[in-house]
Amino acid sequence: PEFPGGVFGVSIMSRTHAKIHFLDGMAKTVFIDKETTASELVEVVAEKIELKTAIDCFNIFEVRGMTERALKPDEKPINVKTEWTTDAPGRFVFKRQFIMDPQEDIESDPVFMQLMFSQVQYDVLHGRLFVSLELAVQLAAMTMQLTYGDHSAKHVSGFLLKHLGEFVPVTYLSSKAKKPAEWEALILAEHAGLAGWTPNDCMLAYLKAVRALPYFGVTAFDAKYLSSGKRKIGEHVYVGVSSKGVHILNFPTMEANGFTSYNDILSWGSSPNSFAYSVNQNRSTFATAANVGAEICSLIHGYVMRIMAQLETAE
Repeated sequence: PEFPGGVFGVSIMSRTHAKIHFLDGMAKTVFIDKETTASELVEVVAEKIELKTAIDCFNIFEVRGMTERALKPDEKPINVKTEWTTDAPGRFVFKRQFIMDPQEDIESDPVFMQLMFSQVQYDVLHGRLFVSLELAVQLAAMTMQLTYGDHSAKHVSGFLLKHLGEFVPVTYLSSKAKKPAEWEALILAEHAGLAGWTPNDCMLAYLKAVRALPYFGVTAFDAKYLSSGKRKIGEHVYVGVSSKGVHILNFPTMEANGFTSYNDILSWGSSPNSFAYSVNQNRSTFATAANVGAEICSLIHGYVMRIMAQLETAE
């Protein structure tokens, strides 16, 4: 959207463009200036794409290589951009950061549903949400129906082989649980039974299946135990953060292995390569990749602030 006199009343001459990427591969260009904050940029993007639902639960993420971080609400994206170089480029991604209600209504706002579908699909394909092999095939068939429509004579052996990464989670492809031709055969057979499904049917069914998983709504971070009572030092787990509290999930299946409500967490903190939280006299410490601990802390803080705001509104 265009604003008279520039974004938020600042001179047009001081503006620059920012390319905002989405998880479905699309992108939008918006204008920002040196005073534009991340939270203001979220509002600008939401207006541009006509998003009306849960806007305050979305954020701008800086992605550089294999790392990503959520911008702080008052952080200036224009300052973030100045740190990008040819050798270390970056980009801004618009996606959801907080899920207060995993079973919220997603059908009343088509833009919201599309964003949720794209993010859930991205997380499944990139191993951020574990799905069983059987469910992986079902979801791949839904994606095929959404992409190519009803099964036809051209959907034969070899049709998907070069594009399996767009349908099958990378964790399964890299583990070689099945050969590519076996994956393709399973997907084609499942896809044949979806004749007549519309794109909307596919997205809703995909979301329904994934939202039924017990760990949906949990943002999971790779970690290893450093200290935690009887836990095995070095054990690979996920530290998960949700609107309910902190979860410990088995790697890679995301089966529940521990949970602590925010009501019971006394404190939390991080160092450049670790995250820790305390319950009573017990302190759990985890090794993480660089700066991941800070991301976990920021997410916990954001959820706690939103919970407190909800309680104040209820009163």
